[in-house]
Amino acid sequence: MRFSLIIPLYNKAAYINEALGSVFRQTKRPAELIIVDDASTDGSLDRVREFLEKHAHSTAGTDVRIIELLSNAGPGNARNVGFEQATGDIVSFLDADDLLHPRYMEEVISAVEKHGIDFLVMSIRYVPGDARDPDVHTLRDKTRILEGDLHLLLNPLDVVSSPGFVMGVGCNVAAKRHWMARERFHEGARLNEGIDYWYRVLNGMLSSGVQVRAGLHAGALLSVRIVEGSLSRRRYQHWKEIDYPPLLLRYGNSRNPYDRRLASVIAWRWFRHVMQHTPSLWQKLHFMWYYRSFMKRYGWSLLSGKE
Repeated sequence: MRFSLIIPLYNKAAYINEALGSVFRQTKRPAELIIVDDASTDGSLDRVREFLEKHAHSTAGTDVRIIELLSNAGPGNARNVGFEQATGDIVSFLDADDLLHPRYMEEVISAVEKHGIDFLVMSIRYVPGDARDPDVHTLRDKTRILEGDLHLLLNPLDVVSSPGFVMGVGCNVAAKRHWMARERFHEGARLNEGIDYWYRVLNGMLSSGVQVRAGLHAGALLSVRIVEGSLSRRRYQHWKEIDYPPLLLRYGNSRNPYDRRLASVIAWRWFRHVMQHTPSLWQKLHFMWYYRSFMKRYGWSLLSGKE
């Protein structure tokens, strides 16, 4: 079972060596590593080349490819470019400031080969600190333990649309490549593009007419670094800089109960992000007036402070 790992890279010179180190400390290494540099300006790509040259003995056996983009087009585009070059049976992504546990790929491959999992969500650990998402105990009635930390999702759409569930954060999903082939990341958005993409992949699998299995690995084998100034934590000069979540455009008017519930969850997360990262009360009020139809549709969940 061949594993392709894709790293979208943009101005992560301070962290990329640690991310690469975590890749090559795997108990089962990827057959293919594709690094897509999204026109970095901080020397990130130089760090990558230095690492690969210094650790050439460790990278032997992995087909490492570097793709240099001429202009910055965002993480969605970088992931799409990388995916188009991937040839593995299983594909996953790694943000350039995050870290893999040494058993990450071994556990994913085992879930696929031993338990027939097609789509695997990995629980995450936030660093610094030890907070983890999602809390598998809250999903006890919606999952069945297969082995150790590996759980089968009994009704996948019900689980992934549940408040508190985390999918698409830090690219915490691995899936069989052929299920991913029909979808692409939304290239216009720089936030919430992950959940939008993986939800579409999962929907496509479940509506294919083929029996598929989705799982959750609760071992927190992916560490997501909390970095000030990253896309999810940056401070904005103006509320208009904040992209409208593509999932709300896609599913905001859906009659499917899981689509509607997930849209409500994402609406709350986006509203909270805007309130936390815009500079003034005046800008917050402008935002709420401009998106008054959004406020009307999701107002109760927003004002209640609950997903």
